[in-house]
Amino acid sequence: MKWQTFVGPPKRRVFHFTKVDNLPAMIQRGALLSDCALRQSGTSFAETGNPAIKQRRRDTPVSVEPGGVVGDYVLFYFAPQSPMLFEVARKAFARFGRVQDQLIYLVTEADMLAARGEVVVTDRNAAKMTAAFSPGVGAIDDLVDWSLMSDQFWRNTLDELDRKERRMAELLVHGSVPLELLTAIVVRTRLTEQLVQRHISGSLLSRIPLCVFPNWYFDETGW
Repeated sequence: MKWQTFVGPPKRRVFHFTKVDNLPAMIQRGALLSDCALRQSGTSFAETGNPAIKQRRRDTPVSVEPGGVVGDYVLFYFAPQSPMLFEVARKAFARFGRVQDQLIYLVTEADMLAARGEVVVTDRNAAKMTAAFSPGVGAIDDLVDWSLMSDQFWRNTLDELDRKERRMAELLVHGSVPLELLTAIVVRTRLTEQLVQRHISGSLLSRIPLCVFPNWYFDETGW
């Protein structure tokens, strides 16, 4: 099944990726924490994104309620195969790594998150100075380019110099996301599926679908 099937209205699913090694601590807490909250908790965790970019997000203010900085929020994208995943995977592959096999998607829906907490929607990468912020999900269809979210190729063009930035539009959840709000977990390989099954056995996450969808990831053979 194509990943585009899961993108856009009416459900407006959102997608967070993290390393599978972070699951045990996440399950123990019962929640997915923002970067700032995670660091303040003193909990050890496997870093996923670029440290310099994460630092910039901890310094970038959010201009609407509930305020704070971007790092105070849990990040969700509006589609799989995000530019951020591509960069993480490409850099690891250049060092003879296969990080995508270690990355899992945590899936939920924008409206579910908005009903339980404070959320902010952006029209592009939230760390960009040109990003527009809107509280709640009332303006989500105005800010998010659903056609671009479903596009296999999101590189910039001469006509659209900001396609990559807009493909990284975000749903930001202030503070934390209770694991009970997650609706699915997606992995790349059967081996990762087995590892996730061991981690989530007996927990809340064992009640939601665990899917092996390799096409949610990038094909490294062309790099």
